[in-house]
Amino acid sequence: MRRAAEVPAAVQWHDGMLLSPQHFQESARRSERLLDYHLGQLHPFHYGVHHLEIDAGLLASGTLRVLEVEAVLPDHLVVHHTARDPELRVDLKPHAAELAAGPVTAYLAVPKEHLGSAATGGDLARYRSVEGAPVPDDNTGEEPLAIPRLVPVARLLVASAPPARFVCLPIAELRREGEAFVRTEYLPPCMAVPLTSPLGAMCGEIAARLREKALRLADRLSAHSRSKERDEIAELRRQIHALVTALPPFEVVLGTGSSHPYALYLALSALVGHLSSLARMPVPPVLPAYQHDDLRSTFSAARDHVFRLVDEGILESFTAHPFDLGEGRYLVEFQRRFAGRPVLVAVRGRRGTPEKDIVSWIESALIGSARRAREMQQSRVLGAGRRRVERHGDLIAPAGTVLFELEEASPYLDPGEPLLIFNTGDPSAAAGPAELVLYVKATDERA
Repeated sequence: MRRAAEVPAAVQWHDGMLLSPQHFQESARRSERLLDYHLGQLHPFHYGVHHLEIDAGLLASGTLRVLEVEAVLPDHLVVHHTARDPELRVDLKPHAAELAAGPVTAYLAVPKEHLGSAATGGDLARYRSVEGAPVPDDNTGEEPLAIPRLVPVARLLVASAPPARFVCLPIAELRREGEAFVRTEYLPPCMAVPLTSPLGAMCGEIAARLREKALRLADRLSAHSRSKERDEIAELRRQIHALVTALPPFEVVLGTGSSHPYALYLALSALVGHLSSLARMPVPPVLPAYQHDDLRSTFSAARDHVFRLVDEGILESFTAHPFDLGEGRYLVEFQRRFAGRPVLVAVRGRRGTPEKDIVSWIESALIGSARRAREMQQSRVLGAGRRRVERHGDLIAPAGTVLFELEEASPYLDPGEPLLIFNTGDPSAAAGPAELVLYVKATDERA
């Protein structure tokens, strides 16, 4: 980002002034740097690759050659290279060992501007002088005049870190696979996200998955609306609300095909915030800071959070029924329609309670219908059998939660009767779970 100290003070023009090239150079430099300064303050991520074409055939054999590139460097210098310009290539073979050990970044680089030294000529010249095409007078259309032009001296550098003498823009990440040189899935910084780009496709996948999930839930809501299952209707509405509240702004930003990735990331972060209400821990996760130079890692982390929150919070193949705690006993209504379906209990321990203690509490607890509670106590049996599992289909135990599968055909599970879980060794449930949730396999298998 340009600092104020780098912006030259204004030239004091006056009548009778003896003009020299330096006056105009300083005036032009001030205009450019003043624009850089304000642009950097307004939008610090105004740089990136607009168009890039790499010779894939030469790359495999060990030469990185850029056929065309249009980009804005971090100091806002515009670089435009075509087939008419001197070749832009670098030999990768001297870096073979480094590339075999891990990915290395390729940079589009231009020497930094150094006041007091010539802009052209020398190994670190920022520009090269070219004879421009003749330009006619705008007023008359006559007397064409050839005007010398300064074109940035762009080059390719392969390094683990950008050299200090250059303004560098990462354009690719390379590695060696056997004898071949290949690009990784790295996404360079950019200033717009077309729908057809890899980043646009990633975000499109997120939007499509959320919309598809919301439509499936809406179908279920429509079916339930003709019943009296108010709790399930309310839960479906809550889930749909979490899915779609921030979805339209995200789709609008993405749909332009020209939005800056930072604006898209903000819209994506809003999605994460709303979706967090679906999770057991409704506080949104801390997303990684926006990294303009590593867009794939930045967006992939947020995408993974979105998919995790949806998978954790919306189980279309299971319905959730939380237990109520009263007088040391956990109780939930075991409805008649639950009969013959897989049934699991998710157990979340209290803060600071070791997992082994929660597992031991459940394994020694009595599980069965309320009307069989006395029978279980007198017979000294534990009631319904239980088996700890890590997952059952798409039902996965989240962090801090233990999952138990109950015996389906247990005589202690009576449909239409309240289901109790209690531990005679802990009558007040002081050491019991913080939360118990009964998961019942749904009849709708469309998930």
